[in-house]
Amino acid sequence: MMKYKPRFLFLLGSGLLIFLIIYLVHEYFSPHQENKNPSLIRLPWQKYQLTIAAGKSTGDSFTFAQKLAYIVNKTDSNLIVKVEETDGTKANLERLEKGKVQLAMAQADIPITTEAQLVSFLFPDVYQLIVKNNSGIDNVLKLRDKVVALPPSQGGQIESFNFLMNHYGLITNNQYDFKTLKDTDVDQKFCQKDSQVDAVFHVRLVGNSAIKKLLTECDGKFVPIHQWSAMINKHPELEEGKIPQGVYQGNPAIPAEDISTVSVRRLLLAHKNVPKEAIQEITRILYERRQQFVYSCTKLNLEDQKCEDSKHLKTRMPAAALISQPKSFSDTGKSIHPGALAYYNREQPSYLERYSGIFEVIVALVIPFISWLTLFQQRIEAARKNKADDYIREVTALMDAEELIKAILELINAIQVNNDLIIIERFQNLIIEKTAKILTEKKEAEQARSKNKISQDSLESFSKTLRKVVNAIEKLPSSHSSIIFVKIPQKAAEILQRRQGKPAQNSLLDIIINWFSLKKVQDINRLTLDLKNTLKNAMANLKTQKSFQDLSQFIDSEHQEISRDLDAIFKRSVNALVSERISQDSFQAFRVIWQIAKKDTDEDLGGDGLATNRN
Repeated sequence: MMKYKPRFLFLLGSGLLIFLIIYLVHEYFSPHQENKNPSLIRLPWQKYQLTIAAGKSTGDSFTFAQKLAYIVNKTDSNLIVKVEETDGTKANLERLEKGKVQLAMAQADIPITTEAQLVSFLFPDVYQLIVKNNSGIDNVLKLRDKVVALPPSQGGQIESFNFLMNHYGLITNNQYDFKTLKDTDVDQKFCQKDSQVDAVFHVRLVGNSAIKKLLTECDGKFVPIHQWSAMINKHPELEEGKIPQGVYQGNPAIPAEDISTVSVRRLLLAHKNVPKEAIQEITRILYERRQQFVYSCTKLNLEDQKCEDSKHLKTRMPAAALISQPKSFSDTGKSIHPGALAYYNREQPSYLERYSGIFEVIVALVIPFISWLTLFQQRIEAARKNKADDYIREVTALMDAEELIKAILELINAIQVNNDLIIIERFQNLIIEKTAKILTEKKEAEQARSKNKISQDSLESFSKTLRKVVNAIEKLPSSHSSIIFVKIPQKAAEILQRRQGKPAQNSLLDIIINWFSLKKVQDINRLTLDLKNTLKNAMANLKTQKSFQDLSQFIDSEHQEISRDLDAIFKRSVNALVSERISQDSFQAFRVIWQIAKKDTDEDLGGDGLATNRN
């Protein structure tokens, strides 16, 4: 047996240590082609530090960025995210281009440089033109000779405003055809007593609190943008937008009717030199923990329990549910960051699957077994996630039922108090919409059960929710309930048609039939009849209800039953988690939605609930 002298062992160890040091310096401290940003140099045990340029602290983008940073930093990942306040989209893009930040929020209609690459579509912003009620302005052209407070010059809104004004021909020789007020707090000027400002313009999320103040406290109103289709033709990044009736206030409704406008996506961008693995990880968290964005802490330095104990630290952001990946990368007009692409393409066939034929020749048994094992695991994970999604759908149906019961109470109050036809119609439409959604969920649950994709308990949950809302509608005067019941199947058919998409045109005959809209009418009629029968079955299967002294007692009983149903769904989800039919992450996503629904229901059962205030 060969014996090594101590000197030889010392030299060997020293040589290995020197080699390791040189390797680390070369690998992590020398400039790489894909990592030229000095702030992202790291050792294997360190984390990537990413900073987001997020606009003004009062804006929706900043709120979203704070939520993203909080969720990422509380997740076991290789990322640390910080948020930086700026003057808006243009400032965000400038800092991203210079490499001062790694991520940026931006409007899709603002040009970006080749240094920036797309990570994801976020929520849609809309063009919102607000004028004084007494200004006499009812269309964009009437801005001429008025006083308009311009958006900040450093943000993206000024670019959108100039595009709008150019489209309507209100800019001549680079001069506005109206008086302007620049570089000031436009909202404050608009709201001042005896203000001379006639109009302000914002590109914001529908329901923005600052815009609500302009409408409710500062005597403002919306001006519709009817030429949205022509504007989209000029600027493909734009989309059709709508400000829904009553979105800023329900009674009286603000706006009083749907307002036509233009929508533009808010984007999350990354510098092209940010490592692929860092962006893939932040994209994964963005999508797989999407439900947490709806309701979570915004303060980055607080523990979860402190957040739970401090209601003022939580903010709802339902628009976060609209996060989406680009459907067609070539249609975005922007390059996609390789890290985001890696996440979006995660379900495409692996290298081994694509070239399994070659490897089978080399290793006839090993590769098929590995491929089968991988596919089997993917299917198990997909089934576990789909099971959690089923529980979320059950909870969502109960949330719709909760809102419907409140709407019925408001409708009865409107009928008894002043019989205001506009308010009555609005609540009737809300009841029809909510019941139609529950009816479609019930129909799809029946189809899923026939294919053994959901349990009998899940099907019974949807059936019970449908019976619950049908029973509630029957508490209305028959003159109103009959109108509602007639319209529900047609509305449900339209919802199912939208979910299923347009039928494919496989033959010349199909094209001819679709041209005259005959096939679509036949499909709608057949689907409406089918849903009408489902609704009739729900009405026929109602059990004998207890008698109640007044409507208030009935509403309280319904709230209690919804609360019990939510508890039952939660118990089933816990059992599924214990038996590993759903994953821990999927369960946590379901739990966030369930807590929101449970909190709202418990509040309605409290002393300040609607049910105890009205008869």
